Amino acid sequence: MSVTAGIRAGLARRRAVGAVGMLAFALVLAGCAALSVPKKPPEVSLAGIEWREGTLFEQHFAIKLRLDNPNAQPLPLKSLVLNVELAGQRFASGRSLAPLTIPPEDDAVLVIDVRSDLLSVLRVVREAQRDGRTMIDYRLLGDIELDGLGRHPFERSGLVPVDRVEKQLLRNIPHAP
Repeated sequence: MSVTAGIRAGLARRRAVGAVGMLAFALVLAGCAALSVPKKPPEVSLAGIEWREGTLFEQHFAIKLRLDNPNAQPLPLKSLVLNVELAGQRFASGRSLAPLTIPPEDDAVLVIDVRSDLLSVLRVVREAQRDGRTMIDYRLLGDIELDGLGRHPFERSGLVPVDRVEKQLLRNIPHAP
């Protein structure tokens, strides 16, 4: 074999190896795109509150949260910590450790059992009534932990009618024997 033929054969092998390498790189990039990490945490909103049980000093509620997934991939929820404020005062707190997968571009409802201090809530209701307000502001604060994707804080606020809060609480206050 001549020197020139040897050089040509070496160049042909390098081109073949380069082409295989480029193909492998393109396949890896395509695989990464298919397994891309969701870019946005779920959006949290209040879906409902249900009274469970309680005493004069402590109430237990089930707070229903709607978790909207804006991503094209499912979101694996590991845990959620929740604090609820009414009129700037702490109303309830709780934590969910039940795993939940939020489908892509869809939503799921998560129910969290929370504890509340009845007396402080009644104080907020009475103050709103005294001031002539028909609505009380609420705020949801917390952290969502997504499996393998870290913690994400959230905050959501809105208004709730004073009379609805009062009726829900007064209807469920235990009466003295």
